Amino acid sequence: MTDTRSEPVFNKYYCNVVSKVFNLSEFMCQNLKLTSAVQPTAMCYWHEFVAINGVRAVNSVVLICACVFLAGKVEHSKLKVDQIVETGLDVVRGDEKFEVWRNLILDTELVLCNSLNFDFQRVHPLNDYLYMIAKPSEQPSHHLSAGEKTMVEKLQNSVKRIYVFSLLSPLYVNRPAARVLATIVHMVITLSDLDDQYEHVLNKLDLPSQEEREDIADTIVNTFVFIGKSTNVVGLDDLIRIRKHSSSLGNLKSGECTPPVDNS
Repeated sequence: MTDTRSEPVFNKYYCNVVSKVFNLSEFMCQNLKLTSAVQPTAMCYWHEFVAINGVRAVNSVVLICACVFLAGKVEHSKLKVDQIVETGLDVVRGDEKFEVWRNLILDTELVLCNSLNFDFQRVHPLNDYLYMIAKPSEQPSHHLSAGEKTMVEKLQNSVKRIYVFSLLSPLYVNRPAARVLATIVHMVITLSDLDDQYEHVLNKLDLPSQEEREDIADTIVNTFVFIGKSTNVVGLDDLIRIRKHSSSLGNLKSGECTPPVDNS
């Protein structure tokens, strides 16, 4: 990303739109057997486009189809726009509207490329961070007890869950995923009271400033409040429950935002 953009206002309307977009992008990526990097990259594109042009500038379904198409090509998938039309819009070849939708996606892709300043690379080093927490007290995995293995699996699942749902938010508009992931790992470890076992990880994390960590954490908490889901991290879920009943989000209650499909 070559410039600084204002993050979109993350409210219930935005959450409803992006939840549907998220579900569709996941459906397309799974059905087209695209690599795991395609969906997070496509979601970054979607948020960045909306940050510049607004959430109503382009039909959200057409936009995410263009985002998945572009992200698929960037991630070296052999992808054709016809596949996107058929999978994302459920329009088959031979339908009188097929060419209309095909051209609309291609036109939207051009506008998307321009909005991204032709800067397409997005790095999501999730696996690197999962590997970091695979060794509590710096023990290799084959030395871990059954209880420690269960703890590691729970931590890794929590990090993945928070990361996936963070893609619903505009967190990645102005910051690399590594900063968000480092903050997520820090939150999961400290709020699980595992500082001693993971002191070596906490010391290695390249964390953003305290102010930015608080902003990231605040957005993540709001995300889980909006979608009415838990993180499976007790300390963090306590914060979410407090936020849910606080005045900072007005009269928001879980269920007011259409939640994304939870496959975890």
